[in-house]
Amino acid sequence: KVYGEIYEVSNEQQLEELILQRMIEKDSSVGVIYLGKEMPAKLIEETYERIKYENDLIHSTFERFWYGIEQISAGYFIDFRNVFLISNHSEAMVNKKIDEMYVSLAPQLEGLSDYEKIKEIYKFVMDHMKYSTTTVGVHTVTGFAEGKGVCQAYAIGLYILLEKAGIEARYVSGPMHADYIYDYTHHAWNMVKLEGKWYHLDATWDDGQVEEDWRYFLVSDTRMEASRSWNKEYYE
Repeated sequence: KVYGEIYEVSNEQQLEELILQRMIEKDSSVGVIYLGKEMPAKLIEETYERIKYENDLIHSTFERFWYGIEQISAGYFIDFRNVFLISNHSEAMVNKKIDEMYVSLAPQLEGLSDYEKIKEIYKFVMDHMKYSTTTVGVHTVTGFAEGKGVCQAYAIGLYILLEKAGIEARYVSGPMHADYIYDYTHHAWNMVKLEGKWYHLDATWDDGQVEEDWRYFLVSDTRMEASRSWNKEYYE
């Protein structure tokens, strides 16, 4: 097993901070000497869960993890393995394209209300994207930058553009209900805050429809619960 560096932490807070930093850096192999007295398995599970849902950019790129714990004389040695959908280097290159994309979009948003900005960005994402399951990076921001991808690419692109426009937004994912499953069982979409209230947006499912036929633009929890579920503990 090869590690870039072996880390040493003394308590639970330091371990949580280390896990967060390694996830931000998209470090796939992490070795940690934990000097605590009790095995931190429950803490690790809870920390990964919380970090994923509280950091939307991590949530959109993080696929899975596993770990092993071995008791040693000083405490415990923890071997982390993280799997991400995209590397930091690739993400940085793609983000430059999205910055350019927003620069071209920004003049259209000047003077608009928040509602109008959300609608223009929503339309922009759908005009820009073509649903594809075969293009490279379809599950990531790469797919959005290239204009081809699945729901994850739609949702992370919409999230980034809304945030750049000063609109508070979230990236959301969760399972589809059986009656709504076509070729996938997991889905990604967005939430957005407008005039102090949160609403759902699903650009993937509204793509290809004229504005009058949009079914998932600024809708309620009740409407979305008819077809999908999400971890409500981490969303308003």
